[in-house]
Amino acid sequence: MEWDVAAIGNSKGNIGIAEEAYILEPGSRTGTFHGCPGTVRIQSKTGSLGDSEDSFLFCYTRIYPDKENFLLSATCRVKETSEYLGWQAGYGLFAVDTVISESRHHRYRNILTVGRHRMSKATEHSAGMRVVAGYQKREATEVSGKRKVDLSREAGFSNQKERICSGEQYHFVLEKTDLGFTGRILFDGEEKELSIEGCDFLTKQDSDAIYVGFAAAGDLELEISDIHFEITQGKSSKTPEDAIQVRLPDYPFARDAILEPEKIHADFRKKIYVSPTGRPDGKGKRNDPTDLQTALSAAGSGQTIIMLDGIYMPETSYYVSRRNSRDEKNVLHLLAEHPGRAYIDGAQMVQKLPTFILRDNGWHIRGIVFRNSPLSGLLVCGSNNTIERCEAYGNGDTGILICSYPGTKKDEWPGGNTVIGCDSHHNCDTAGENADGFGAKLSIGEGNVFYECTAHHNVDDGFDLFSKNVLGTTGRVTIENCVAYENGRSFFSVSKNKSGGMGFKLGGDNVAIAHRVWNSIAFRNQEAGFSTNYNPWVRLKNTTAWQNGKEPVLYNYYLFTRRSDIPPDWKVAGLFPENNVFTRTPAEVSWPEAMIENNRCIEASAASSELERVNRNCFISPETAKPILRGRDGLIKLQGQFTLRKECLKKGGADLDERSLFKRLRRKLRYHLLLKGAERDSGDLVK
Repeated sequence: MEWDVAAIGNSKGNIGIAEEAYILEPGSRTGTFHGCPGTVRIQSKTGSLGDSEDSFLFCYTRIYPDKENFLLSATCRVKETSEYLGWQAGYGLFAVDTVISESRHHRYRNILTVGRHRMSKATEHSAGMRVVAGYQKREATEVSGKRKVDLSREAGFSNQKERICSGEQYHFVLEKTDLGFTGRILFDGEEKELSIEGCDFLTKQDSDAIYVGFAAAGDLELEISDIHFEITQGKSSKTPEDAIQVRLPDYPFARDAILEPEKIHADFRKKIYVSPTGRPDGKGKRNDPTDLQTALSAAGSGQTIIMLDGIYMPETSYYVSRRNSRDEKNVLHLLAEHPGRAYIDGAQMVQKLPTFILRDNGWHIRGIVFRNSPLSGLLVCGSNNTIERCEAYGNGDTGILICSYPGTKKDEWPGGNTVIGCDSHHNCDTAGENADGFGAKLSIGEGNVFYECTAHHNVDDGFDLFSKNVLGTTGRVTIENCVAYENGRSFFSVSKNKSGGMGFKLGGDNVAIAHRVWNSIAFRNQEAGFSTNYNPWVRLKNTTAWQNGKEPVLYNYYLFTRRSDIPPDWKVAGLFPENNVFTRTPAEVSWPEAMIENNRCIEASAASSELERVNRNCFISPETAKPILRGRDGLIKLQGQFTLRKECLKKGGADLDERSLFKRLRRKLRYHLLLKGAERDSGDLVK
């Protein structure tokens, strides 16, 4: 019997069997061990078990499902983990459709796992049986819109930790029979059994074999012992169509984690005053305020809730239930009496939830600070809402997030929301990989807009428009007159940052969505300034990007995709600097210059000091350490930073200064129109 080792996808690390140690780089296969190994050691440095793709270190052998069954059992002990282990980490016994992985981009294959990994939103890591199916092509190189990730088979041990941790130990059994697969998990004296009917979903990419063994993903060290493996005579069996469904963890929290408050019928006036010390039986007057949740549950169309100054510290989320239709004309208002002096602070939250959840349509929220939330500071799940002059910082996930409420059908995904004149900064999750400044992602409708917003010093991205192929296409997002800087850098207690840190992340998973960014600036972000992040359709116009990326390579503009069924449709114009646009196609070669209007497609050497010197001369004055401010009118004030000379501005770049009274008045008019909801969609910004 032969056992081989491989790094599937972009994982890397080393695998030790007996006295042999195999060093693995992304996409590599090496070494063959004869006989059943007594102990296997896997030291994984990277890799992930995600909703959209998989990368892991793999020690495996081959079985032939048409004539063989098998039983594999082992004890897995985690010797060490990273202090900031991400939710996509995992380990256990794997059965894999194909091990072809000639590059780090080969991350798509059908998989069955019995192990410890993310199974639900209730816990970051669970024990259970994870099923990935839907791929047909042998090469495992293409994104598939038919990918199915079924996480419904969770073991549900009562004493397990929420996250994989050093010292934990599980015993796993994976068995193929004539009827399908059975998995058994033993932990802390409890045993759970899980199963799936049929096995042919693992014979689509390689019709002859299934690859079975031990795997790990993420920054962890795993020791596998008590290994038992046997092969018996058997046959293949068919998996029923309904046996595998797309069942992903709820995002951004489990749908049953919070109890929706009931509607309250109270005789409040048109203006309802609330305070941190307000009582549920308060009359809602300035001298007798009620509490915020009572007001939110009682408010009706046309009413205004006024938050008096102070720190509001709920134990569970403030929650606005769905009441208004999408066409509601009578806006409800939630306003800070003095903008910036009403704080919604999640430091005393007892559950890992957003501090404020807006499920309703037609609200105007203004002047509130959202901070210290276990998850997002403000989660917008409704449509046609306006979030104005708010600030979010110190939250455990994206500061201000637009995303559907868990379990919402696609035709009810949130759309038509406007986030205007807001600032989101220093947001950081415990793993140091997921908290953005602003997000409109995964499950959103059409017409969401960010205008005059700044995002800086967030652990991940400034603006995140991520999409997943397992969820399908989303609505288009428009970003105008926004600034993203210093995202992905160091802050708080996270000493080892694993996040991307892009200024503007404009998609994901090769899903084609024509997001639009106009007159915006990205500087000194850890990764790319403006990135398509595999999205083959993006529109960029009049943008400035400066010193984004890691030396010696700067990716101010990084346009790339792996879609081979449709040509990239990147419509860009007026980018500064025009000589730092980097593109990659599915074949990993640059498109002809004609594909990128007004820009040259160049290699990474474009970040040379000579090019920087030439481009720097286009600024009126060298960039300074002055803070980016906001005027009383809500417009961004750069204080001279990244202000281009007129002769350079003719070629491209963002213009956010105040040199032109006409342009300033036009920005204020646009601000007013968005605030009134009179204009939600800019159409194609690049013709």
